[in-house]
Amino acid sequence: MRVNRWRRWRTCRPSAPPTRSESWNGSLLDADGEARTVKHTPRMTCGDFGALRDAAAAGLGVAFLPDHACRDLLEAGRLVRVFPDWSSRVGIVHVVFTTRRGLPPSVRALIDQLADAFRRGGITD
Repeated sequence: MRVNRWRRWRTCRPSAPPTRSESWNGSLLDADGEARTVKHTPRMTCGDFGALRDAAAAGLGVAFLPDHACRDLLEAGRLVRVFPDWSSRVGIVHVVFTTRRGLPPSVRALIDQLADAFRRGGITD
C-alpha cells in the first residue's frame, strides 16, 4: 500500500493535551528502513493508549499505538496492522521518581523490572 493513501483514512493518535485535534507530521520507517514522513489530521486525540486502542477496535479509525498497548487485540484479530512492514523509531521511556535517597526497595524493584521488560519487549497491558 502506498503511503499517500494514509491521508484519506480517519486516524486516532496519542496527544497532549487530549482535547486538541491538529495536523501532525510523523516519521515512520518503511520496509526498507527508510524514514518516511506521514502527515495527517487525526479525528480523535487522547492521552490514553487504552482509549485510542478501543476507539480503533470500534471502527473509529487507524491508531498509532505502541505494541504493548494493542498486542492482545492484534492477536485476537480485533485490530490489524495497516502497514505491517513499517515501524516507528525506537523511543526513550522515562521513569520519574522523587529521589534515589530513601528510595524504597519495592520502587527500586519496580524500576528494575520495567527496565528489563522493555529491554526484552515484554511489556503488556
